[in-house]
Amino acid sequence: MIGDYFRRLDLAATINRLVPYEGGAPLGTLAEVLLANRLLRPKALFRVGDWVQSAALTDYYGLRADQLNDDRLGRALERLAAPADDVQAALVLRAIEQFDLNVAQIHFDLTSVELYGAYEPGATAAEPPPSPRPAYGRTKSGRKHVKQVQVGLDVTAEGGVPVGPLPLDGNAAEAPAHLDNLKKLAQLLPKGPLLYLADTKLDTPANLLALAARKGQFLCAGAFSLQLQERFLRLRHKLRSVAYWPKSQADRPPPLRDQYKAFEVPQLLVGTVDGRTVRLRYRLVFVWSQSKARQEAATRQRHVAKIKEEFEAVARNLGRYRLTTRATIVRRLERACARYAQGKLFRYELGQDPAGAFTLSFRLDPEALTRQQQLEGV
Repeated sequence: MIGDYFRRLDLAATINRLVPYEGGAPLGTLAEVLLANRLLRPKALFRVGDWVQSAALTDYYGLRADQLNDDRLGRALERLAAPADDVQAALVLRAIEQFDLNVAQIHFDLTSVELYGAYEPGATAAEPPPSPRPAYGRTKSGRKHVKQVQVGLDVTAEGGVPVGPLPLDGNAAEAPAHLDNLKKLAQLLPKGPLLYLADTKLDTPANLLALAARKGQFLCAGAFSLQLQERFLRLRHKLRSVAYWPKSQADRPPPLRDQYKAFEVPQLLVGTVDGRTVRLRYRLVFVWSQSKARQEAATRQRHVAKIKEEFEAVARNLGRYRLTTRATIVRRLERACARYAQGKLFRYELGQDPAGAFTLSFRLDPEALTRQQQLEGV
């Protein structure tokens, strides 16, 4: 089966045509050997030749095991690195043709690979740094003590077929990565309509204008910024029920299903792309979910209770332990507020009585609380 895919992709011949190589064995054949190893028995680049022989691939490719030593395979990978974009473009176009892939709708998302051990930069002043570069960044797991590299992946809507990876440094920002990805897609895919789907990091003026400039369409979750929050609060009276419910609730009677409401606002975005003015008209849809509102209300109540508990502990111990100065008390209170976003709801007054003893009173800001409640579920 793997050999048939290699044959239909014309993998080895494409690599040999695009990448000149004199390494004792055809570069395209070495690439196929390494790909077969990754698909059948992934292992570190160590004594791969022995595995190739045991899998009878030496006979299949007409090679000897000693021609597949680790140094030669490592040099083959290094030789492929520089022209990788050209090879990838040719193979993607071949795959579209051979497998009749529909690339009119592309989904893009980022993931990360966490690394353990020493990853020191090996570049000199005359050499560029390696790419992607391991670095500390915002990991998906939340770990802060490990370096990572990031990988973006484009897949087709039908079948989730990968059509292009985008390697990124471990500390690269997600939003600008879409600009690089759109340029790469323009090189990889044949000209035609494109519907591009991504998460909230796509929602920046530069990204949306870049899509509009190439006559593309998009669908993404919006970044619920302070500006959009204020806009929603002004227009929330326009919310109307929509005929939608989760598949998991399809068997429930309508009154027991979670409710969804929405309203739409037309948007106009004007900017420049490559020196020319681009105008984009698009639809901004606010959606309220009863289920999401319920979950966010429960989270708010839980976090408020924890902050309140910390404030009460401070009030009980004023003047004792380390809570003997205004600075240490305020620091403790601010640290409690900083634990959760709901800390912004608290207001407190720290004073002293005639005898010099500290006093503390606190409360929830009713206006801030009402505002947060109105935003829950959006």
